Amino acid sequence: MLEEDEEVLRKKAKGCRNPNEKVRYLALHSLSMGTPITEAARFCMVDRSTVYDWMLQWKHEKTLSDKPKEGRPPSFGETEKKEIKKLVGENDPSKHGHDVASGAAQRTGRDINILDFDFILNEAI
Repeated sequence: MLEEDEEVLRKKAKGCRNPNEKVRYLALHSLSMGTPITEAARFCMVDRSTVYDWMLQWKHEKTLSDKPKEGRPPSFGETEKKEIKKLVGENDPSKHGHDVASGAAQRTGRDINILDFDFILNEAI
């Protein structure tokens, strides 16, 4: 199964910047070169079952990337920060109502709370 993917796994392992993903690619690359699963698992300091899980993920998805996790959303991008600063700078309730957060949420497409405003408005420019 993995033998035909040896070249792809080697390139992915070599170019991967995420250390956790790199370990997964290295493990599967070593398997594609004939390394026993027990040895690959020992080298990566994981259980054999974990290596089997990585093999299944590769078989079905052709990637070993981490899945998005729930939790705090990614930080605001520069465009979003500029839009929020512009909105607050306008200070015109006729454009966005009295709730600036609602106006900002409409413009950026993201929920924004008072702590977000504080952080964005007070960070160094």
